[in-house]
Amino acid sequence: MPDTLQVSALQFNIRLGDIEANLAKVTNAVHSAARKGARLAVLPEMWSTGYDYKALPELARKTPEVLEQVCTLSRETGTVLVGSLPERRGDDVFNTSYVVDNGEVAGSYRKLHLFSVMRE
Repeated sequence: MPDTLQVSALQFNIRLGDIEANLAKVTNAVHSAARKGARLAVLPEMWSTGYDYKALPELARKTPEVLEQVCTLSRETGTVLVGSLPERRGDDVFNTSYVVDNGEVAGSYRKLHLFSVMRE
């Protein structure tokens, strides 16, 4: 096991509500980081959708598909990915952080202290 771990913190201008464009940015950035030796990449909060509060309940329905693509990206690049996505459970939407390792969701955590605009 190596003595060092190269980490990339990925930051970009999130296109509000545009999952496909944001996923393309993440895909390119993760591939670039992996080529430079990163084995862990941390993504922005709510990177797939931004905080489009009115559309968030509907956008959150697409999170399972997005998460599947993130798993594929992790597997392809050998990179552990960490970032939050909107998670829909019933009528509620949560800001959930996922850890994806070797193409599998290794863990998740729902943010507990949220702003009132998300009704938590």
